[in-house]
Amino acid sequence: MTFLHHTLRILLAMVFLVAGSVKLIDMAKFTESVGDFGLVPDWFVLNTAWLVVLSEFTIGASLAFNLRGSLVGVLVLLGLFVGVLVYGIALGLDIQCGCFGPGFHVSLQTQLLIDIGLVILASAVYWSGALCRSQRSNARPGDGAINV
Repeated sequence: MTFLHHTLRILLAMVFLVAGSVKLIDMAKFTESVGDFGLVPDWFVLNTAWLVVLSEFTIGASLAFNLRGSLVGVLVLLGLFVGVLVYGIALGLDIQCGCFGPGFHVSLQTQLLIDIGLVILASAVYWSGALCRSQRSNARPGDGAINV
């Protein structure tokens, strides 16, 4: 179970690190995508775009290093992303969200499904970790269990 937990955690971390990295390829295009939602004033769109990228890097790195609270950060960021996507869908916006960089073109509805899948993956990371902790706490010295 420990292998599964670490694999899922690293996979989720890589999603955030890659998402942040590919946005840097064309930061101007991502900034335009952020502005297309119309949620922040024009003067703050560039700052918002950088905040998203830095948040993805920070959360991806903290998850990769298994820092306490990193899953909470993942869920908060995904919650914000889901909220923005639902907003865009409700308004009928026909835009690219820029979620995985300038070369990744999917509808807002498809991106919403991807983000829901990431929430499920984050839940699997949490529950696999909880199971690992439970198994470690139930192991007694000399019963053949390996404590890691």
